[in-house]
Amino acid sequence: MFTNFGFIEWLLNKYYNKPTKNKNRLRLHLEWLLQQGETREAKMLCPQCGKRKVKLLSIIWSSAKTCSIDADFSCCSSDACKKKLENLVLEHPHRFVEIKFSTVIQSQSPRNKKLMLRAFRRILNLPRLTKEATFEFFKGEKIVKTISKEEKERFPLFHMEEV
Repeated sequence: MFTNFGFIEWLLNKYYNKPTKNKNRLRLHLEWLLQQGETREAKMLCPQCGKRKVKLLSIIWSSAKTCSIDADFSCCSSDACKKKLENLVLEHPHRFVEIKFSTVIQSQSPRNKKLMLRAFRRILNLPRLTKEATFEFFKGEKIVKTISKEEKERFPLFHMEEV
């Protein structure tokens, strides 16, 4: 997923352009995977205050086509930290994005996607991921503990325990 994001995007678009009542296992797995990419909690502390976990990443535009994306330009959701980060990049336009994988999908530039994924890896404290490590990351302890009977039936690929 992290090395071939284009394929995930293509597959996602293919499925969403063909609405159906009966979803196959691949589509269910893809939806589950993307949903998990929306709920990951950062491990990195805010570089601005050092107290709370990172929630936002700042994308700093240096020209119409190029931008800087780095985990150092991230912050928690407090107004003081956002303001401190804004003061660091006064002369450049920027915007804050949430640490969600849908943010990467929405980016048009392959270079920016690569930079965002690199920043996300650092913010989320991800090692180089194998297929197994990726699954364990997305499965997550929090999600396993809150799985419902409906989700268990909906995602038969995964043999998770109900709590």
